[in-house]
Amino acid sequence: MWWRVIAFVYALGYLWAFFDAAHDETAFRLITTALLLPALVSLFLLAFNTHLLPKLFWRIYAIVFVAYWAVPLVLGAKTLINASGILTYAIIIAVCVVFTLPVVRSLWWLSFAHTEPGSEHLGDPAAR
Repeated sequence: MWWRVIAFVYALGYLWAFFDAAHDETAFRLITTALLLPALVSLFLLAFNTHLLPKLFWRIYAIVFVAYWAVPLVLGAKTLINASGILTYAIIIAVCVVFTLPVVRSLWWLSFAHTEPGSEHLGDPAAR
């Protein structure tokens, strides 16, 4: 149940960003929008306990997704810490972790999990 709520909240955020007039100002934002679509699909696949593409696709995509978010945080750390301080950088890291954690969890389930997740984790109504 909660995974479905999270998936729909992320979908609303994605749609808002997609139709925002100022969103397509830079190539970075367009690439981010394109990169987030499979992430959103992965959340819905986890929420509804189904698989769509082969595990190899999700493994590659999971690595690309984590690298896409981790590299700027690591490379920009010194500049950001010097400009704003360590507390601001720690807050940025915490916010990124909170908002990407559901996506990373769904990507892990689609690509690296060896067994199917238990129904108690996904809120499967058949288990009740």
